[in-house]
Amino acid sequence: MERARNKKALLMSFLLVGLVFESLISPIMGRSLEGLSEEKTYYSPNPHPGSTPHNPSYGGSRTPSHGSGVTHGIPTTPSISTPSPLIPDPSIHYFTGTCGYWRTHPEAIWGIFGYLGNVGEFFGPVCGAIFGRNLSLPDALANRRADGIGALFREGTASLLNSIVSRKFPFTTQQVKDAFAAALNSNSAAAAQAELFKQANEGRLKL
Repeated sequence: MERARNKKALLMSFLLVGLVFESLISPIMGRSLEGLSEEKTYYSPNPHPGSTPHNPSYGGSRTPSHGSGVTHGIPTTPSISTPSPLIPDPSIHYFTGTCGYWRTHPEAIWGIFGYLGNVGEFFGPVCGAIFGRNLSLPDALANRRADGIGALFREGTASLLNSIVSRKFPFTTQQVKDAFAAALNSNSAAAAQAELFKQANEGRLKL
């Protein structure tokens, strides 16, 4: 009987210790679980409610600023200035140019007519047949034909231009045209007339 009472007392002691232990541990565990739950649900609040966070885009297009070298619209065609003709005003002084001068200054011919002209227009259509084509005035001045016809085209064209720009030139424009056409009959006549034209172009002709 004594042994049974001791066992019962020991069992009651264990039960009492267990109740005390549970009463101490339960509050601590509850607070720990509550803190863990709060950590899981914690988040950083948005400082600007209702606004959407801005995510910068990479590789996107950028609008060029003024002066960045980007040209907008259709490019315009640059203007090209035409050089002034190297020809004196006949009303100021009387100018006479040699064959060499007119040959090396086609812009002066352009200044007189507004184009380069051709021998057929001034001396007649038969002149175009002589060279196989209708020479422009610069081509006539620069032709390398060594006979009288070649010399007539060179010096006659220079005389035509001098008669237009110079009031002191020995021949009028019509006289130059008539003499040129008449000299086409033969090579000797062309050479003789070319020599007269040359002297007039160089200011050596005495009438």
